[in-house]
Amino acid sequence: MSTASPKPTSWRRIAGDASLRRSLLLRCEALKAMREWFWARGFVEIDPPVLAPWVGMEPHLVPLETRMSDGKRTLRVFHQTSPEYALKKLLAAGMPDCFALGHVFRDGEVSPLHNPEFMLLEWYSHGADYTALMDDTAGLTAELAVKLGGSPIIDVRGKQVDLTPPWERITVAEAMQRWAGVDIESATSDEDFRAAAREAGNEWVTNELWEDLFFKLFLTHVEPHLGSPKPVILCEYPARFAALARRKPENPLVAERFEAYVAGVELCNGYSELTDPVEQRQRLEAEQRQRAALGAEALPVDEDFLDALAGGFPACAGNALGVDRLVMLLAGETDIARVTWFPFSVMEEWAERHRQ
Repeated sequence: MSTASPKPTSWRRIAGDASLRRSLLLRCEALKAMREWFWARGFVEIDPPVLAPWVGMEPHLVPLETRMSDGKRTLRVFHQTSPEYALKKLLAAGMPDCFALGHVFRDGEVSPLHNPEFMLLEWYSHGADYTALMDDTAGLTAELAVKLGGSPIIDVRGKQVDLTPPWERITVAEAMQRWAGVDIESATSDEDFRAAAREAGNEWVTNELWEDLFFKLFLTHVEPHLGSPKPVILCEYPARFAALARRKPENPLVAERFEAYVAGVELCNGYSELTDPVEQRQRLEAEQRQRAALGAEALPVDEDFLDALAGGFPACAGNALGVDRLVMLLAGETDIARVTWFPFSVMEEWAERHRQ
């Protein structure tokens, strides 16, 4: 039997690091302050299921699955990638403005900004559109910074970032033009987009599809510029990236969707909700085909969700905010594991220690 000292897993890593303890305790205060922010505005807190037979169908997400049984029948269930479907079904049932604060799961994502198990704050406002939730996001974030740190100005990797609203708003097309040098509004075909990207100096471009090339250019040229020294809200995504968002009535080529960035960190994803069940079915079936093309399982369309849309789903807007990332920024940490009680690394080290 080995006599080597155990690695600093679980309680040992916390016991031996006062700075880590401070960051984790700040997480506790942040969760309390988030709830108070919504309670003060009349929201009700929903406790959606962590395990359910439905799951989000985004092509690049990998859900975890398990089984549950009543002793007679066994169900295949998924660890939820988001509480979105559950909350929208409750909205269709007549629930008022609501929020959920809980754990979700996405397999295969481990980095300083990713953990397979993480916490989402998701909320929905009746009669609101995506611009109202942009205001909510800025207001909530700034208030948390003041309450937890005494100032709306935070330090991120040695740089000062002022969270005071309002935050700059820029469209995706404007951002791609400004930093990637590509006009995505005119380069609508794969061939045109590749030609425009090469003309902008990206000699590596070969035969990428529009969506793949967009994300390569965005991650390389755009995202590093977003959110410093002030946060920025990136809005009006191309309709092909609409997800569950409503198209903009005056410009159906874009969706009423936004993401907020603080010091290059994507903080949230919000939108005016699509309420048309026919268009939503078309999008979900398209995601099925995309998953199949990528070699992933074509997950079942949630017919219960589509029934909820058809049954009188209210006009509303929703937003999903990464709690761990926000706490990381407020605590001045650069790795999500530093604000997570039991990150993947702890479990990995446990498995190493207990392997047979």
